[in-house]
Amino acid sequence: MKNTEHTTLKQASQRFFAEQQLPEASLDRFEKMLPAADASEPVSPSRLETDSPTLQQAASNRLKPAALTASITAAVIVGSIWFVPSLSPTDQQLLSLSSPVKSTDQSQQQMIAAIADEVTKNHIKLKPLEVTSQDFDTVRDYFTQLDFSPQVSRYFPKISSTTLTMAGGRYCSIRSETAAQLRYLSSPQTSLTEPSSTKQWSTLYQTQYNANTFGALPRVEQGQAPIKTYSRGLKVSIWVERQLLMVSVEDAH
Repeated sequence: MKNTEHTTLKQASQRFFAEQQLPEASLDRFEKMLPAADASEPVSPSRLETDSPTLQQAASNRLKPAALTASITAAVIVGSIWFVPSLSPTDQQLLSLSSPVKSTDQSQQQMIAAIADEVTKNHIKLKPLEVTSQDFDTVRDYFTQLDFSPQVSRYFPKISSTTLTMAGGRYCSIRSETAAQLRYLSSPQTSLTEPSSTKQWSTLYQTQYNANTFGALPRVEQGQAPIKTYSRGLKVSIWVERQLLMVSVEDAH
């Protein structure tokens, strides 16, 4: 079967190239680029036999441009067929959608949405605090199992619409990375251990920032604004500060 296909392809190629023609002007230009016998010199019958090699050479020169042109044409056509395949509109659209830049942006958007979904879910559950204190140092000293030290955020108080009071914290995670959940009270009348509503609480999550895990995120210390989004009806802000990933959750006023 392979021999049949090879013969058919060969015959088709031969027929194709045999049908190709170039304008006379193109042949003349090629001919001028090649050495040729002086056509203006008369050829007598007595010299016909002795000069036959010269005439044969001239005839051969006349054929060279056509042969050269056919070779160039063949190379272009074969290259177009084998190396530049045409794409359907659907394939072009898929190729555009799979570009590295768009793929990276989409992946980062998915990461942001996943982070927001996870922290708002924990915020709504309001699991009991493992340490309660209005002193930040006391709360921070509780997290001995972390490989980082929780920090007072310089940005977090600015994004809250109310004055916050430290209430305590507990262990949690963000995308499988161990994190500290720091809980702040926005209503002084509320008990630290038995909150009655999520509206009275704001939560700040902190974990070690790793770009390979979380992707590129804004750094407030470089003047970059935090990412603000919404999930489960709550307002979420995401940023990097002091090489820690910080995520705040509060009621969407």
